[in-house]
Amino acid sequence: MAVLTNVANQFIAQQTAISAIFFIVAFLAAFLPRPWGFMVVICALPLVANLHFVVNGFFGLALIAVPNHGLDLVAGLFLGTTLLILVKAIGLQKPSRAPLITHLSTREKELSIFPWPVGLVILVITISTAIAIVRNLRQSATHTSLNGLLYNLMHFRPIDWHADYLPIGDWIAYSIAGALITLAIINLRNQANRNAILFRPLMLGLAIAVLMGLIQSVTGFGLPESMRVFRKDLLGFAALGFQPDIHAFAGHMLLGAIGLWGFFLICHSKFEKKWILIVVALSWIGLIISKSRASLIFALIVIALGYLIYLKQVRSKRFNLSLIVITTILAVFIVAIGILYKYQVTIPGLGWLNDLLIQMRGRSLMNLSDLSGLLGSRIEIWAGAIRMFLEFPLMGVGQGSFYREAANVVFSRSYFMEFNHGENAHNYFLQTLTETGLIGISVFLLVFLIPVYQVRPRTLLYPAIVGLGGLFLGNIFAHSFLVRENLLLGASLLGLMYSFTLTNNRVFNASEAHYAKSPTPYFVNRSLPLIGASLGAVIIAALLEVYGSFYRFPYLIGIDCFVSRPISPDGWTSGVLEIQMPQEASGRSSGIEMELEAVRPNLGHRPLTAQLDFIAHEQGSVGSTSVTWTANGVQTLRLAIPPSLISSTIPITARLRLSSCYTPRDLAFNVDSRRLGVRLLKPVIFLQ
Repeated sequence: MAVLTNVANQFIAQQTAISAIFFIVAFLAAFLPRPWGFMVVICALPLVANLHFVVNGFFGLALIAVPNHGLDLVAGLFLGTTLLILVKAIGLQKPSRAPLITHLSTREKELSIFPWPVGLVILVITISTAIAIVRNLRQSATHTSLNGLLYNLMHFRPIDWHADYLPIGDWIAYSIAGALITLAIINLRNQANRNAILFRPLMLGLAIAVLMGLIQSVTGFGLPESMRVFRKDLLGFAALGFQPDIHAFAGHMLLGAIGLWGFFLICHSKFEKKWILIVVALSWIGLIISKSRASLIFALIVIALGYLIYLKQVRSKRFNLSLIVITTILAVFIVAIGILYKYQVTIPGLGWLNDLLIQMRGRSLMNLSDLSGLLGSRIEIWAGAIRMFLEFPLMGVGQGSFYREAANVVFSRSYFMEFNHGENAHNYFLQTLTETGLIGISVFLLVFLIPVYQVRPRTLLYPAIVGLGGLFLGNIFAHSFLVRENLLLGASLLGLMYSFTLTNNRVFNASEAHYAKSPTPYFVNRSLPLIGASLGAVIIAALLEVYGSFYRFPYLIGIDCFVSRPISPDGWTSGVLEIQMPQEASGRSSGIEMELEAVRPNLGHRPLTAQLDFIAHEQGSVGSTSVTWTANGVQTLRLAIPPSLISSTIPITARLRLSSCYTPRDLAFNVDSRRLGVRLLKPVIFLQ
């Protein structure tokens, strides 16, 4: 409903945003015979993330776009499917009024198909999001309201990275992922060839993305201006496909280069196996032209290990020979890199590798700081993430709060993240651990382990597990899941896994031969009281951690409000304004005068107080005055320096401190997410 409201807002504002088009197309696709609408959305998901930029570049258009178009696709399909199910359910009760749907199975009326572990994840995300927003409001020393909450739901994108309601975007993304899991179950649970139904559109999407990547790599068309000089070499430009950055594109390509092998192993059609191999080969090409070095290295390591494990399991005679060949290639590669490094040799035409060698020569690899810089400051970022996690290990810093809290150098102890005004962890799993704590990460693990425990034989899950493994590789050294279309691809594979847990012992074709739920072990039944007591203790400890966090750094009241900042171009102060009193050769100014305007709602219920002090070095306050607003209006603050200090050389600072800040977005005023104080109507007057 939040996504639908955002689409409606675009129509009301008469904006032809491309996200609205995606929503409508997906909504209509829901009325196609199953599972065609689902397959259309799955194919389109990885292609819509940056489609507007590609279309604008190729055709000279100016399509308006918002982040994460994949949310519109899934929301449209989900709402269309829900409407269709409700209409058919009504038709079952009155068949004479709806003869075309009298053959609908009563099984279609079952709406209780949502897996409880997925529901538990969304519950934990909801709680974590609520905690994060409350903490943000506390740090901002601002207020909100039900209207403010609804306003941010209706305008959850775009939203500033430091906004108090930023976590609500993550909550919506995970909820939409849950919707896609439901759609996957609805469309796949009664299908004998469910793996093919999901992987065929995934393969088509991969092929289209690679072809676009090749066009970009050769010609540069469809690339931002900055990407036309980034790592350009003999292999061409760094390609993006339909993704916003190279790591997200590489993360998508890893689904093809690594993630398709599970489907290949269970596939019995020789013709389809050939197409799988073609898409795998194309994905490796896409991975190379993405110029994402870490993703390529991880893929090579995993494919080599996977190949050896496969040979070992089937007891192939080629295992020893393959092990020798792979080890030899690895040794030659290491020796070659060592020679290039030592003798300062470069490889003609491979700028992306030469740049790495140049950086290595300019740094000491034995120095942790230099090594972190070589890895894009990741070691420093990861160390900061671990420090943040250790402060709140059970519930974390709150969903969607990593970027904001990382900017606080006292908390993260990362000067890199402070300099960049915040950063993501460049490891999605570490960021999830830091944001949701041990409880959150445990629930995430549970949602993946439940199908593995319930489904027999486990070979049925190989395609989904290997596919998820390929996507996960793109989130170890980066965070491609922050591009929510990639997260939704993972959700579709998780939905495939859960579709096997709801088949009620159905028998399928040879590739999906048998399914049976595992009985609950005896020791689990005997341990239920102990498990319940342990969960109760963990919940109590988590509640105590959350309660105590409101009285601990960095969640102190006003820590993001009562900070002196320069006056904004439109005249707003923050919660604190500090001005150094000038001292000329003829003497110091005798005082200061400010004409201030308070503009914020509800001042009658929450009056605003402004206190102006003169702070003398090592003496503290040497003069003070204050004023209170109970309604919007203009007040003048005037304060004189004590006569005994006018002729002295002691530094004096005029300090204006407000009782609270005001964030327009939090009170449904507009989309401005700044922490505002009062407006300075005229330049500050220094009295003589």
